[in-house]
Amino acid sequence: MNVTIRRQTPDDYPVLADIFNASLPDYPTTTEQIRRYDEVRDPKCFHERLIAECDSQPVGAVTFGNTEWMFHPRRFAIEVHVLPAHRNAGVGTQLYGAMEANLATLEPEVLRSLAREDMPESIHFLEKRGFHEEDRNWESRLAVAAFNPGPYDGIEDCLRTIGVDIVTFGSLASDPDRDRKMFELETELVHDLPAPEPLTDLSYEQYGKHILDSPNLLPEGWMVATHNGEYIGVSVVWLAPGQAYLNTGLTAVKREWRRNRIALAMKLRVIEYARQRGIPQIRTDNESNNVGMLSINERLGFVKQPVWIGYVNKLR
Repeated sequence: MNVTIRRQTPDDYPVLADIFNASLPDYPTTTEQIRRYDEVRDPKCFHERLIAECDSQPVGAVTFGNTEWMFHPRRFAIEVHVLPAHRNAGVGTQLYGAMEANLATLEPEVLRSLAREDMPESIHFLEKRGFHEEDRNWESRLAVAAFNPGPYDGIEDCLRTIGVDIVTFGSLASDPDRDRKMFELETELVHDLPAPEPLTDLSYEQYGKHILDSPNLLPEGWMVATHNGEYIGVSVVWLAPGQAYLNTGLTAVKREWRRNRIALAMKLRVIEYARQRGIPQIRTDNESNNVGMLSINERLGFVKQPVWIGYVNKLR
């Protein structure tokens, strides 16, 4: 097979969408999503993408760059995608080799990648190149129509007795400090999430680009727990363009307010939001050590899918 490797051009976004969707059909993306992801990335982060062609036809791609939320200039995340019909023919090997050559001058210390446990080819590809398991993340899915809210009646009434209200991000538009307060809350909360390395705070500007300006933002699907004007918890879902499901973002509560069923109440509001709009499924993911949130999701009826395994290759 005559394979050539070239850099991505601005005209390649439809090509990339086709490759990604064929490689991971359960996680569809769009040309616009990929382009926007590139446009809002923090400029301090190195990022590159190469495309493999066979007889001038795109058959695979490798993406590699610094992780914005866990930034280190010599540590990189990589993704290799090859069209199913062209696998086991050396395309992935050539893409990986080209990636290594492009990174060589940056003296990489660490490479990270992901593979789902039911993807043996991907697991073998990574392990053959020195990657080993670092962590696991469960994806879980809820069939909204099958959910029974009855056992949870009265939870918000109980919260009101201690001064806690569950409202939507959209309903807080009259608060002139809403966006800044939400940024500060999420910046605090994400540091309690399990991660292989210390997390890097986004700047307020980057938070605005990634979150507040996102075309997938659902102001009425973004639940906020408040107490006397203070924001103390959040649970948010995002639109999956053209798909019959919602993606869950951060769900968390300030430490001093935990064990009051606030997270549960926010999740219930999210489920009701999906039900009212006829959205059949909600997807979420949790690191395997995040026992508290996994327990809430299981209690609500979320069903675990094959686990995503985080792989690491420590080069230096």
